[in-house]
Amino acid sequence: MEQLEAWSASAHSHSKVRVIYKYLKNKSLVADLVSKSILHLDDNAQLIDDWKSKDVEAPTIFKQLSKKDNKYDQGSALVRWRVEVSGDLESATWKDSTVYDSWRDFYLSKESRKKLCHITGEIVATANNHPRRIRSSGDGAKIISVPVDQTFFTYKGRFVEADEACSVGVETTQKAHNALRRSIAQGYL
Repeated sequence: MEQLEAWSASAHSHSKVRVIYKYLKNKSLVADLVSKSILHLDDNAQLIDDWKSKDVEAPTIFKQLSKKDNKYDQGSALVRWRVEVSGDLESATWKDSTVYDSWRDFYLSKESRKKLCHITGEIVATANNHPRRIRSSGDGAKIISVPVDQTFFTYKGRFVEADEACSVGVETTQKAHNALRRSIAQGYL
């Protein structure tokens, strides 16, 4: 929410982002999804982690989620937003390139990690996270991995920081991963 607030208040904000932020500030998302029978609660008003009824078909949400430790986590479901704006033909925010451009400009304006991108050879804002779920939504594999918790990662005495070994620009990693994702989706890989 802090990052969404900063984006919506920034010079790089987008009208759809401001609408989403305003809605989320009301803290009614889960209640609204429950009222529309998208998410489901038990008798204690907690999200159900399994569908036990043999007589009633499981709700759609349980067909969309993968089980982890033999349970479903409805809270891990992805919410995609549609925001209707007069004169704008694309309400799906995940398809709206102007929203993507707005995020990129905001992110790069805040990014202070400018280093050498070992792919392009340019000094740019480098990524400290790289995409996963390239093959499918249940896939946790990564092509490029950066240690999150350095207490469990050693540099074997060669480097002080992880990005001294290799760093990749934010735009470079996004473009490469999106190209790979598209190639997989179209059956080339």
